[in-house]
Parts: sequence; C-alpha cells; structure tokens
Amino acid sequence: MAGPNRAPLKVTRRIALLLCAIASCTSCNAPAGRTIRKRHIGKLPASLVHGLVEFADDGETYAITVKDAVGQHVVVGSKNEPSHEGCTMLQFAPHSQRLFYWIGDRVDGRRQLAIVAAGQTIPANVRQPERISFSKDGGRWATAVRAEEGEGRLGHVIVLADGREVGRYADTTVPAFSADGRHLAYLAADDEGKVKLVVDGKERDPYETPETSCLPASAAANDGWTLRRLLGARYLSDGSLVTVAHDRQGWAVWRDTRRLASYPNNTPTSESGIIATLGPECMRSPSIIATSLSTPDKAAVTFWWERLRGPEERWRVVRDGTAVDSVVCGKFTDPDPPYLSPDGRHYAYSCFLTERGKESHRRLVVDGRTYGPYPDACNATFSDDDAHVAYAVSDGTTGQPWSIYVDGRPVTRKYGAMWPPRFTPDGKHVAWEAKRQEHAAGGVLGVDRREIVSFDGVVWGPEFPLSGRVSWVIRRDRKLLRLDVPLP
Repeated sequence: MAGPNRAPLKVTRRIALLLCAIASCTSCNAPAGRTIRKRHIGKLPASLVHGLVEFADDGETYAITVKDAVGQHVVVGSKNEPSHEGCTMLQFAPHSQRLFYWIGDRVDGRRQLAIVAAGQTIPANVRQPERISFSKDGGRWATAVRAEEGEGRLGHVIVLADGREVGRYADTTVPAFSADGRHLAYLAADDEGKVKLVVDGKERDPYETPETSCLPASAAANDGWTLRRLLGARYLSDGSLVTVAHDRQGWAVWRDTRRLASYPNNTPTSESGIIATLGPECMRSPSIIATSLSTPDKAAVTFWWERLRGPEERWRVVRDGTAVDSVVCGKFTDPDPPYLSPDGRHYAYSCFLTERGKESHRRLVVDGRTYGPYPDACNATFSDDDAHVAYAVSDGTTGQPWSIYVDGRPVTRKYGAMWPPRFTPDGKHVAWEAKRQEHAAGGVLGVDRREIVSFDGVVWGPEFPLSGRVSWVIRRDRKLLRLDVPLP
C-alpha cells in the first residue's frame, strides 16, 4: 500500500497546507500498559533552508538543505555535500539510501543546472529542474527536462535515464518504468507534432492521425508540458503497457496494440493550463480525462473517467472501457482518479449526483454502493485484506469540518484539515494525522478514535516497519524524533 500524500485536506480542495512550523510532542497517549518508543534522530541546524527535509524509506536516513557562505549545500547524515548557488528537489530512491537532487550554479554569467545522482554529478543544460521517476526497486531512474534555449523560447525535451541521454523531442509524457524495472516507456512528439511510443529508447510507429478531433492541435499547456496533460503511458503488473494516445476517431486507450476504448474528445483538467473552444457537437461528445487513469499495483486492469454523450455533463468510471456500475455523476469539479485496492478487485470514487436538475452533495461510491451524501468526500483507501475502506469527509462548515470515516461511519472527531488515512497491515486499525484548526500551526497523530501525539510538523510516516506498532518522525523544536506507537 502506498504511503499518503503529504498535502492535508482543506475545505478548499487541493490547496496544500504545509506543516512547516517547528514541531512539538505535547501529549503521548499510548494504550494502557504499553509505551511509545521515542528516539532522537537528529537536530536541524538554524541554517536549514525552509521545508527541505527528505527521509528515506527506512525512517532513519534523511537529507536537508542548509545555507552557507556560497549559497546552499545538502547534508546527508553527518556528511556535507559540496556548496552550490542552490539545491532543490531532494529525493531518495525507493528502498535505498541513494539520494538525488538538483543543483544550480552561475558559470560565465549563465545559470547552469545539474543532477546529483547518488553522488554522481550530471550536467544538464535545462530550463528548470523536474521530478525524477524511479523503478519500484529504486535501481533505475529517469526524468524528462526541457532544454534551455534562451530568450524565453521553449527548447526540446531531453529524456535522461540512468545518467545518460535517451533522446530529444518536442514534448513528452512522464517516463514510466515497468514493474520489474527492465523497461522504460513514454510518448513523445516530434517537431511535426507526430506522437510516437518510445520504449527503451527505440521509437515505435507513430499513432494514427485523427480524422476529426474536438481538441484542436493548437491546444497547448501554458508551461509547454502539453502531452502529459492529454496523453499518458504506464505499465501494468503483468508487463503490458497502457497508453492514452491518438486514433482515427480522436483519442484512445490502448493496452499494447489492443484498443480498449475510443473518444472524439479529451477533457483537460482545470489545472492543466489548456484552454480550447469546442463546437456544439463536441460539447455533446463522449470524452476521457486522460489524467484520471488509475492502475492497481497487483492487477493488469485500468480504470478511468469517461463522459457520456449528451448536452449535460454525465460522467462515469470504467474498467478497461466497461462501466464499473450504474452510477452516473455530474462533473462540477475535476474528479480525482478512482481509488483502487492493490488487487484491483475493489474501487472507490467521489461523485456528484444530480437530483431534479440540481447539484446535490457528494457521494462516495465503493464497489457500486453509495455512502453519503456529504458536502465533500475524498482520499479513499482500502485495507490490505480489502475488507474495509477509509476516507475523509467534510461537513461543509468552517473551522473543523473534516473527519475520517470507515465503511460509512465516523471514527474520529472533527478537525480543521486531515491527511489521507492509512490502514494497519492487518486492516483492524486506521492511522491518521490532522490539524486541530484549519489555519492552526499544530496538529495531532491518532489511531482509530484515540489521539496519540500532538505536533507542529510531520516529516515521515505513518509507516509500519515494526510488528504491532505504527511509526512517524516528527519535529520537536529543532530535533527530529522517531515515534514507534503501539497499536491497540
């Protein structure tokens, strides 16, 4: 099960609340007869660059960026890395202590960037740093970055993999590794706009050119990253590759060479920066939200949102092109991708239902069952045994609207903001983090109905490395504390 998104929930959806204040541990309420193990991990220097603390999966190894006479440098454990004008985007490769980050320096009056990849510095003449994609085992890495052309012009996209350049293109999607890490795939556009699939650096035949398309070829994201907002490529657990790309009708979902579904329209999200004027027929046409593709970790199936034909916005979730249930939703806001159990047998999604032509409250749909209505509901997660679903619910008020529900029932009191919940490995308990007030600096960790530890910042967790315990790393003043909390 993947770890939670570090951005908490707010009344205004998708606005991140950074817990960047100095943390404290003011209450430690362990179950009777058992104690919380509290261990000092390290001390943050006064010269810490705000917010730049990154932990490896082990919950022990961490890296920070600090200010110095030159500019900044990274510290890993007790080791000081070389100084640079700037250091950013610290990332540990999964299941390892291999650290990756970007550095920037001014050379001959020009700003030059480079990647520090597990100790190796790789120069990159690019406009700005981008996040790095890793294989599941952390053994391989790749990124797509745009070259620096000067005078505000967009340069070609350079794909880097394992320290070498794979290719240059007009635009690309985010590179994706296969489950076994042996293959790397992405979609790439050439200077004429033709889109090809690239696997392990080798270009496949271009996709079909649409005979008609609701979204004009001139539609472009304002930051230049258009393909990743309209197309996509990702591997399934069995090694097959799912892509959203062109076909004669317009847009299609492909699994290798088999077409799963086809649509005349492709609906960008409101955050994509893509603005297009559609004709009357296209306003009624079936459509896909390409960025809604969702795939489970352990099953070769794909879920996404599609729009039904008609003048009103009517959307539903499909699995490999077939509706998962009879529920039809109004859009109203950008829907989150479907939430899936690891084996792909269970799904959940947040849905606006329309009653008598008016927007209703939101429902959470789980395997065809509806929970609610709620003013807002999101961030569903399944227990490892698929027996339970937990999610966050807002009552729509200000101050303390959010609480965690399990199987349709609240299990926490109400808080100002909450992170996505996480089940314990046996599925019997839910670990969570919350802010007491929407705009307050402090927060609280908890398990089920019990508040455990107060904090002002959390930098790692909840994780379950120890049997019978849930672990976090929090800040206390300038100290980093590892907490191993006994489960009920």
